[in-house]
Amino acid sequence: MKKLNLLFGVAVFSANLVAKAQTNDLIVKEKGGNESSYAVSNLRKLSFNSGNLIVTPKTGSPDSYATANLDRLFFKQAVTGVATEEAEAKSMGLYPNPVVEVLHLRLLGNTTQVQIQDMQGKVWLSNTAEGNDASMDVAELPAGLYACILKNEKVTKSIKFLKQ
Repeated sequence: MKKLNLLFGVAVFSANLVAKAQTNDLIVKEKGGNESSYAVSNLRKLSFNSGNLIVTPKTGSPDSYATANLDRLFFKQAVTGVATEEAEAKSMGLYPNPVVEVLHLRLLGNTTQVQIQDMQGKVWLSNTAEGNDASMDVAELPAGLYACILKNEKVTKSIKFLKQ
């Protein structure tokens, strides 16, 4: 019972924090694979009663889930603002790593400044790339560790790579 009360306390505390962002959902996933989503801003309360999770919306009737049948109960935050830029930065990349001759770049489809620097900060190559994909000839670089700096109007990302 103490464990259930602690879980309820954590859920209510989390719901209060998440509700302030107003861009989040409560996800109830059952062991059978059924999944229900509730906008946190539309929830009145969550409660545990007689082995059941009761989700009470501000309008409409409450939904009940047997806690024994729950797989997961979690909050999902929508991607906004800075998170979008972080997601874009994660989608930028390079391959192969390590590289011998040609370094292929995965970009965001807009103008991107590309610099290749050694670990002391010396710029070895610099170029402007357009589109989603680009490549750079790095065959003349001495073997070693380098940083590829990708910069566009939204994000700057530095990716280390090994030149063989």
